[in-house]
Amino acid sequence: MTESLEVEGARGWSNLLIAAESGDAGAVRAELAAGANINEADGGGWSALHL
Repeated sequence: MTESLEVEGARGWSNLLIAAESGDAGAVRAELAAGANINEADGGGWSALHL
């Protein structure tokens, strides 16, 4: 079983947003496979799809 760690970093970003911003496609896929919400947005309204 995979599990997404819904942890917020220094910017209030989840692991999915951090992975998307850094361009780590493997980590993005892993977070999505574990159930991360692709539409989750940061405080400014940006989601992984924007990054």
